[in-house]
Amino acid sequence: MTTEQVNPHGHEWRRNTDQQFARLEVKMCEKLDRVLEGQIRIEERSAALATKVFAHNERLDSHSREIRNLQISTAVAGEGSMTLNRRWGAVGAVMLVAAGAFIGNVVERIFL
Repeated sequence: MTTEQVNPHGHEWRRNTDQQFARLEVKMCEKLDRVLEGQIRIEERSAALATKVFAHNERLDSHSREIRNLQISTAVAGEGSMTLNRRWGAVGAVMLVAAGAFIGNVVERIFL
């Protein structure tokens, strides 16, 4: 048996234990550093994605406003077109009545 096994409270045992703890501490610190670096990368990606999402939301709002304006202008133009069609319809009806009256007068003069 070695001195470490016979006398666990001796100086040699403490030195080995301290060395093991130091090695474990170094390994734990290295692993912790890798975890923290990964966390930093995740946060950076998250911030970049949040910026992209915000930009896309702004574009979506802009397109939504443009579509709404086009729908309103199309509706107004459609109403204007309907009003214009009604006006031309009225003008056409008046013209038919006037043409009928004119033809009626011409026929009356010729045949009577």
